[in-house]
Amino acid sequence: MPRVSPVFLSVAIFMMWACGEVRAVADPIRVTSGVVTAGFNELGSPLNAEDLHLSGAAVSIGSSLEDEVAFVQLAGVPTLADGALVDLSGTLFVEDAIGAQLNGASGLLAAPFRMAFTASPTRLACRDIASDMNCTAVSPFTFAADLTFIPDSGGSAVTHHLVGGGTVEGRLFRSASGDFAAVAYTFQASPTPEPASLSLLATGAFMTAASKLRKRRTSRPQRRYEAAMCKRTDVSEATLRSEPGSLRRSPRAAPRAR
Repeated sequence: MPRVSPVFLSVAIFMMWACGEVRAVADPIRVTSGVVTAGFNELGSPLNAEDLHLSGAAVSIGSSLEDEVAFVQLAGVPTLADGALVDLSGTLFVEDAIGAQLNGASGLLAAPFRMAFTASPTRLACRDIASDMNCTAVSPFTFAADLTFIPDSGGSAVTHHLVGGGTVEGRLFRSASGDFAAVAYTFQASPTPEPASLSLLATGAFMTAASKLRKRRTSRPQRRYEAAMCKRTDVSEATLRSEPGSLRRSPRAAPRAR
């Protein structure tokens, strides 16, 4: 019997493992609403995660994260200055299992797991309040996570790929005791419109409202005139009905016959 090469055997085992993993990964699940919040903590340190709620047509994940070890690590340390460029991208790390519903089945998300938020760079808007500085920034983000789901009914664990997007708001605060930060990732069903698109939508709304207002003002005199004419017509018809033979003669008397 021919001897099997160890290299061939290793490759075959790897291919079988890889194919099994591919079969275990389900189709992507889209998150259409929910929020993930974290902070206030010292700028540059992990931000304590305080809320995790994701929902969609095939997903429901909810936890206040009060009893779990969870934090958000920002991609970089922002500079607190008005107009400074800031990247609010971050990663949520959860060290404990939490309950979830995926594709209609209830179970647990195996721990540890993480969720990635990739935000577009944006500018800080800062203002001074007494001796403190308060800064805010808003930016669209995309979301991705690979979560291992263990169903309560038993069976094999399945890895689900979650996707989504929305708007992230960052708040940065400087006081005498130090610099602090907090973030909130809010999911939306559709991509966030660009500022230019929002400007066009606002302009269109104002133009529509102005057009309706002009039409309303123009139609008012016409309606008043028509109402007055209808009133005069009603009065004349009522007079004729009450005095059927009282057509007034001309003030000038007819000449007598000679």
